[in-house]
Amino acid sequence: MAFVRRVKGTDVAGPVRLLRKMRQRGEHPALSADAAALVAQRILPASWYPMETFRELLGVVHRQWFDGNDRGALEIGRIGAKETLAGLQAPYVADGDPVRTLAALERIWRAHYDFGRVWTEIEPTAAMFRLAGYPDMPRWHGLIIAGWVVGAIEMAGGRDVRIELRGGPWLAPDEPLAAYVTWVTG
Repeated sequence: MAFVRRVKGTDVAGPVRLLRKMRQRGEHPALSADAAALVAQRILPASWYPMETFRELLGVVHRQWFDGNDRGALEIGRIGAKETLAGLQAPYVADGDPVRTLAALERIWRAHYDFGRVWTEIEPTAAMFRLAGYPDMPRWHGLIIAGWVVGAIEMAGGRDVRIELRGGPWLAPDEPLAAYVTWVTG
């Protein structure tokens, strides 16, 4: 049996909520049977859901709500960080300390996804974030993940956060997502 990558319900809930709003407005984007079933069910934050179905829903949200562009993908990530790192996930955010928050990214990733490996090379006001083990990552999802890193840094008190993609599996299958991020503190 093939390994099915999974993502936690805390991440799935946002796209499902937006797709339900679309349906209430009379919009019915094409969805696979699995994606339609996920939108119809109750999403439990601590449960695991299939990554491919989540990615399909996220792609629809990216195209329909955020114009399918790079800026929209980054914004989805920022919003996602602020939603998932609130409440029970709040201890991952070190208030006033983006460096400590970034140091927790490996643990945060494992709490949300059951695949991939994250590592971060951190300087006082910059870091290189990398994610390997997601060889079919589309560029737009890499940007969403990068936006999530931006949102986490902002929640920890970083200002004027800037991020630049420096590589990803859409360029070469074995290449990890690589994003260089800078910020200002104080």
